[in-house]
Amino acid sequence: MFFIGLVFVLQHQSVVTYYLKENVTIVALAPMTGEWDVGRTTAAAIPIAIEDINNDSSLLPNHELQFVFGNTNCSHRTALPLVMNTWVERKRNVDAYIGGGCNRVCEYISLLAGKWNLPVVSWGCMSSHLSNRITFPTFARTVGPYTKMEKLLKKLMEHFNWKRVAIIASTDDIWQIAANLIKIELGKHGIFVAHFHSFIPGRLHILERRIERHADLIKLASRKARSELILFS
Repeated sequence: MFFIGLVFVLQHQSVVTYYLKENVTIVALAPMTGEWDVGRTTAAAIPIAIEDINNDSSLLPNHELQFVFGNTNCSHRTALPLVMNTWVERKRNVDAYIGGGCNRVCEYISLLAGKWNLPVVSWGCMSSHLSNRITFPTFARTVGPYTKMEKLLKKLMEHFNWKRVAIIASTDDIWQIAANLIKIELGKHGIFVAHFHSFIPGRLHILERRIERHADLIKLASRKARSELILFS
């Protein structure tokens, strides 16, 4: 699909030049419902980002981004038919998938996209399985897998010569796994975890008393660690 792009007026004579801009169709996926409904607070950024890119001719010259949005419900059972139906309804006129967020969603849609040779770019999905380039050849993410986080933080601690740390982690499975891996890795290298605490993460409509309780947890952890604090939420 193409559309007329630019109109130029030269001197006193109106000269109309037609540039065909190629449409790039993105399927934007986010969980608006389900166990991690992060899309409710982040999905509004999608049309803003699309508009900003389209208005900046230096980013994607001669291309026009358009998007189709889908709620994955943080479930592969929802996301998989959603992706397949979009592919069929648009007569295969899909260029990329953005989002996913939840590990199982990314794994399933990336298997399909890999067969179609279409890119999947996620801002989440930290599962180490997704690092397998043979199984998921077209998958990319803007964050690293949680299994690599402990090495990064160990290097950070060593760089600043920090020997004590406090870790506060969300009760979400992914952050519990990451926090415990970090605790083990730091301990192997002589960095003392002085405080380790889990908390229930806040969602929409967080009660004021919960905010105060979280603030108290951070203050306590800071005192026990004396200076270094790692927060996963």
